[in-house]
Amino acid sequence: MTVRAQGEHRLFRVNPGTRADFQRLTLTGGKVTGFFPEGYGGALYIEGSLTLTECTLTGNSAYAGGAAFVVASFESNLELQRCTVSGNTASIGGGIQSEGRMSITSSTLTQNSATEVGGAISSPSTVLTLIHSTLSGIWICAVMRAACCSGRNSYSRIIAGTTAPADP
Repeated sequence: MTVRAQGEHRLFRVNPGTRADFQRLTLTGGKVTGFFPEGYGGALYIEGSLTLTECTLTGNSAYAGGAAFVVASFESNLELQRCTVSGNTASIGGGIQSEGRMSITSSTLTQNSATEVGGAISSPSTVLTLIHSTLSGIWICAVMRAACCSGRNSYSRIIAGTTAPADP
C-alpha cells in the first residue's frame, strides 16, 4: 500500500506515549518547510515509538529528516526492519534525523542527500544501532565525511559510493 502526500504535508506524526507499527507501506511525497518543528520530518515526525517493517520511504523532503525526524526524548524511538530509505532530501539528515534512539536492521539507505550534515542519517549524540544494513550512494557534506555522525553500536555496516563536496 502506498501513502502519498498531496501538496506540502507530513504523512504521519507519532505522539508521545504512542506505540505504532507499520508494515509493508510505501511513504512518499511528504514535504514540510520551515524550521523546528514545522520543517522537521517530511514523512514522519516521531515523539513516541515507531517500528517500520518492510517499508519504503522515498521522495520526501524537509529542513531536517527528509523522510523521518525522531525527537530528543526518553520515549522517542524508531526501528527499521528490512526497509528501504531512498531519494529523500533535507539540509540535515537527508534520510533520517534522529535525536532519540534508532535501530536499523537488514535495511538499505541509498541515494539520500543533505546539503549540510548526514546524507543518509544525522544522529547527533544519540544511540544509533546499524545491523546488517547498507548505506550507499549518499551525498554528504564536507564537514562530516561520513554517512553517520556520532552514532554508537554499529555492526555489519556497509558504506559504499559516498561522495562529498570539496572543502572550500
